[in-house]
Amino acid sequence: MKKLTLLLLILLNFSVHAQIPKEAFDLINSLSGLSSKENSEEAIKVSEKLNKIYQPFFINNIHTQLAQNILKTKGNGNESQFLNQLYAKRVPSINNIITPIYVWNKSLNITTTDKANSLLKTYYSNLADTTNYNSKAELFGLLIVKEFDNKKIGSSTYKNKILAKITANLAANSLINEVIEGKRSVKEKRAHYRFLLAYNYKLLFDKNKTETSIKNAAKYSPDQTDLQNISGYFYDAHLLINGPKNIDYKKTYFNYLNKNGKEDAALNILLSEAYIQPNTINLKNLQDFHSNKTPLKSFEATWNSYLNSKMETVPNIKVEFESGTLDFSKKRNNWVYIDVWGTWCGPCVKELPEFNKASENYNKNPDSKIKFYSFSYGSQKLKEFMTKNKYTFPVAEINKKITKLFKVSGYPTKILISPDNKYVKIPFGANWQEYIRNYCLL
Repeated sequence: MKKLTLLLLILLNFSVHAQIPKEAFDLINSLSGLSSKENSEEAIKVSEKLNKIYQPFFINNIHTQLAQNILKTKGNGNESQFLNQLYAKRVPSINNIITPIYVWNKSLNITTTDKANSLLKTYYSNLADTTNYNSKAELFGLLIVKEFDNKKIGSSTYKNKILAKITANLAANSLINEVIEGKRSVKEKRAHYRFLLAYNYKLLFDKNKTETSIKNAAKYSPDQTDLQNISGYFYDAHLLINGPKNIDYKKTYFNYLNKNGKEDAALNILLSEAYIQPNTINLKNLQDFHSNKTPLKSFEATWNSYLNSKMETVPNIKVEFESGTLDFSKKRNNWVYIDVWGTWCGPCVKELPEFNKASENYNKNPDSKIKFYSFSYGSQKLKEFMTKNKYTFPVAEINKKITKLFKVSGYPTKILISPDNKYVKIPFGANWQEYIRNYCLL
């Protein structure tokens, strides 16, 4: 069910960012299950038509549903027959996409070193000098190496050449080290490439046990941007390591550092984890390690210093509310939490009762470490809406200039601002009250 939900979210994302022909939805729905039937002729016809009408749906189906089913049947199901027959059609626009998965599918039934070497050599010769998102050539190359490693067949030389080429391609991709604002599709590509690179460095660490390898595996593990775009690597992780829950490279790096007496670096790993995902478990792990290793230092001072080093600087502006002015040019004694919403936004409106309750609890306390505010954008009849629902939280109607200054790209957007006027956005769907409690040490 979780995989199906994610697929639907991906399709919804396509519909937001592109004009999709209605027939494409009909085709993708009819394609579901067709490739697993004994007679694949209909599945091939639908696939060819979908590729012409709206290729992104075709690509997504190949790399998600089909790849998962091939893995489940270990290359012996009807899906493999469908893939082989589709490849045999020799349609260039299709084969440019399916060649890597086609070769991986062949690897699943190879049991001898000679045949493994032949396939590895062919795959390496066809690897381009740059990454290929549409064909996911790097993903299927990693799956081929994993398959032959598990079977203990194939030349290490050929495998290592493939891994080195994939590493070089991924590391050279311009998205790898960028923190991106804007289109979700670009963020998903970034998440895909970073996960594969992290996985690849973990493979190297398993072989050479060097700090550089595991450090890079931790570095390219999902960050805040990737976690908000998990659809970019969700299926990749299931194919390679049985799901995103098994991306534990930062934990491995922490254990390596702690074992080798590098306590400051180990502390930094826990700080990073708690910053990216400030849930109660991560914060407790951080606090416990801090109290054991640096008992003479204040944890609050360490935590706040790290937060301010990572958070962005708030725009130097003033926002007027009925109750007064929120001035971001001056430091405060308290944190500020801002909910950016609009009456037209269903998910925003759904969360407002909980937000209003929390606002009343914190704002009425003069000694509270945090104050709640909200920015309304594009709302209709805002005062009537607030009165009708008996909402009491402070609200200011803002313009597009302010949304740009805060880099608001979706709604609702939740912004947490430190007393030093540094801010972080809380990921959509996260437990925002838990995040606030732990960021602010309430």
